[in-house]
Amino acid sequence: MEQNINYYVLRSIFEYLNGLDLSNASQVCKSWLEVAEDEKRRRGPSSVIRNRKEMKSYKNWDDIKKEMIECFAIKPALCMFYTNSAKKDSHLQRCHCKYLPYNCYTVSLDMENSLLGNENLVAMYFPKIPNIQISTFTFNMHPWTMGIYCEELKTLFDNSLNNAEQLKTVIEASFDNDCHNTSCWILLCKIYYGTSIGFDLLEHFYKWFPRKRVSICGGIVNDLSVCNSVHNSRVCKNMAECVAILISGTKMQIWTVSLDEMNDNNKDIEDKLKNIKEIVKLKKHSIIFMFISEYCSSDMDNLELIMFEYFPRVPVVKYFCNGAFAGENLNEKYIQGCNDFENINTSVLMILTYD
Repeated sequence: MEQNINYYVLRSIFEYLNGLDLSNASQVCKSWLEVAEDEKRRRGPSSVIRNRKEMKSYKNWDDIKKEMIECFAIKPALCMFYTNSAKKDSHLQRCHCKYLPYNCYTVSLDMENSLLGNENLVAMYFPKIPNIQISTFTFNMHPWTMGIYCEELKTLFDNSLNNAEQLKTVIEASFDNDCHNTSCWILLCKIYYGTSIGFDLLEHFYKWFPRKRVSICGGIVNDLSVCNSVHNSRVCKNMAECVAILISGTKMQIWTVSLDEMNDNNKDIEDKLKNIKEIVKLKKHSIIFMFISEYCSSDMDNLELIMFEYFPRVPVVKYFCNGAFAGENLNEKYIQGCNDFENINTSVLMILTYD
C-alpha cells in the first residue's frame, strides 16, 4: 500500500517536471526510474512559439531559444527550430549544443522576409522513445570536388547521386511499409543547390522503389544549419544544403495533404480539410507539420486555426517557406512537379500519429 502511495505521489510531482528534470529524476533510483518512464510514455511531441516583439526583455534570439529548450517536455531525439525574421539574424552563427541533451539532432530553418509580419521563433521537440526511430541525412555540396557529401554516411556521391547505392541500402527498409511499421520523410531544402539535391533524392526514391508508397513532405527555406552533440564529438552549426529526416515506427500512421491555390478554389481546400478530418484516426500521440508558401494568400495563414478547430489537442508546427511539397505516391508526375518547384502557391501538411 505504501509503495502504491509513493508511486502516485511521485507521478503527480513528475507531471510538472520539464524534460531535463524528468531525465535527471529517472537516475535517482529504480522506483523513480519506473515512475519517470511511465510519465515519459504519457508525453508526446511538443512545440513552442515565441514572438520577439512581444518579449522585449530578451536581447536576442539566443536568449529566447535557450528558454524554449529548457521547457521541452521529454528528452528529444529531434529538435527543429524555425525563425522568420525581417533580416538575417546572427542566431544562425551560434551553437546551441550546450543547451541540448546528447544524441539529439537539431536542425535550424531560417526564412528572411520582411513581408511575413511578426518575427517568430518556433521549436518542435520529437521525443526519444523505443518504438519510434529517427534517422537523419545531412547533404552538402563538397567544397573541393564535384559531388554531394553525406555527413552521416561519411560518403561522397556524384552530383546526381547516381552512385548512392550505400544510401539505398540504408533506407530500403523504410519503404517496406506494412500494418506494423510505417515511415515518413521530412525533406528540408535550402534554396538553389538544396532544391537540386532534394529533387535528386526524390527521383532516386522513385527509381529504387517504383511500386512503394511513402509519405513525404517538406519545404524550401533561405538557410539551414545542423547541430548534433554525440558524447565527446560535436557537429556545431554546420550549414546544410539539404536535410532528410526519416521517421519510422510501429503502429504509426501518416496522412499528407497538399493545398494548391492555383488549382484549388476555397471550396476545394475546405473539402480537403473536412475529408482529412473524417479519415484521420488519432492515436495516443500526434503532431501536425505544416509548410506554408510565403507566396500564398492570407487565407492559407489561417490553416493553423482551422487545424486547431479540427484537432484541438494536437500541436501544430508551422513553417513559412519559399515553396512546399507533399505526397504519398512517388510517381513521375509528382517528381517532375517537385523538380520544377513552380508550386510556390502550394501549402502542405502532414499528420503523424502513434501510440
